[in-house]
Amino acid sequence: MDSIRQFENALAARVFPDGHGEAIAFWKGRVALYAILKALGIKPGDEVILPAYTCVVVPNAIIYCGAKPVYVDINPRTWTLDTGRIEAHITPHTRAIIAQNTFGLSADLDLVVDIAAKHHLHVVEDCAHGLGGTYKGRPNGSTGSASFVSFQWNKTITTGLGGMAFASSETTVRLLRDLQDQAASVPRRVQAQLRAQQVAHSLLSKPRMYWAIMQSYRSLSRLGLAVGSSSAIETESPSLPPDYFRQICSVQSKLGLRAIEDLSRQLTHRIAVARQYRQCLLSLGVEPCYEPDNASHSYLRFPLLVSDRRAFMSAAQRRGIEIGDWLNSPLHPVQSNLERWGYVPGSAPIAERTAARMVNLPTHSRTDGNVLRRNIAFLRENVGLIRERQDSGGS
Repeated sequence: MDSIRQFENALAARVFPDGHGEAIAFWKGRVALYAILKALGIKPGDEVILPAYTCVVVPNAIIYCGAKPVYVDINPRTWTLDTGRIEAHITPHTRAIIAQNTFGLSADLDLVVDIAAKHHLHVVEDCAHGLGGTYKGRPNGSTGSASFVSFQWNKTITTGLGGMAFASSETTVRLLRDLQDQAASVPRRVQAQLRAQQVAHSLLSKPRMYWAIMQSYRSLSRLGLAVGSSSAIETESPSLPPDYFRQICSVQSKLGLRAIEDLSRQLTHRIAVARQYRQCLLSLGVEPCYEPDNASHSYLRFPLLVSDRRAFMSAAQRRGIEIGDWLNSPLHPVQSNLERWGYVPGSAPIAERTAARMVNLPTHSRTDGNVLRRNIAFLRENVGLIRERQDSGGS
């Protein structure tokens, strides 16, 4: 058995512990979503509901199928799809609902599934942030018609780039396998680039070097000297990039197999780091992010709303503190001309207010005791830039 099939089987066992589902690997998570939409029969003229607080690659995949993304505002506590708003957006053309795990927290999936069943719709679970979390004891990714995860550099399991689709229906699995076979193979040159980037990431990815590495990586990606997560085409307009629909390669799957072995430890570490952030914020009189009783948060990152994001990020950069700025737009990272993706500015006010004030703190394995103490000290020193944000819907 080759490493790709081993990787698929190992991850399928995590998402479907009862054995009633399969995993099908692709070049990126967004490609896995595109394949899922194709397998579910999404076609020109169809509509797909999704949260108005997501990455632009999600509506891109919908548009690449010829369908229309329909945006629904988010729950102000969980930052996931507001289930109370879904039905108002369903039309005779609606075919599916994408329920996103945001920062590692799942949407209220049973309610989403009930609404979908009532209207004969598919549910696709977006687990790009949520691998390892659970909803009512069920692994994220095991609910609905299909789901997908991402293995980008900043994800819980990273293969540099990569994605996986999951499905339990034999028909959907068969169609996904057919699409996997049709996808282009990864050129050897790109595989070599990816392998070199994996080595560089393991050697250079240190919290104190975060800002310099991030800026260098983005610059090299724009120049085509690094295999970036997104091409300029994807963030400038909803146009299908060349070489978008690719298979995964063994460079990715071999690294993924090693990462799966460490997944449980990674999740335990992330939750422990998040607990420290929560305790710090509570001691400062700041309400931390919401943790519902019906879901376990996998904490890909620790989300935090601040009163002045620009000042907060600038202070972090001066101190060499790793702070992420996503999701900083209803269609991250796009900041203008959102109408190109069918989003109407002002149509999702909660998502827009959240995007304007959201930052996130690291929880990954490099957040050791020393880094965590520095990060917590930074929060204490800059609490004035965090407070006065409850009016935006909580953190």
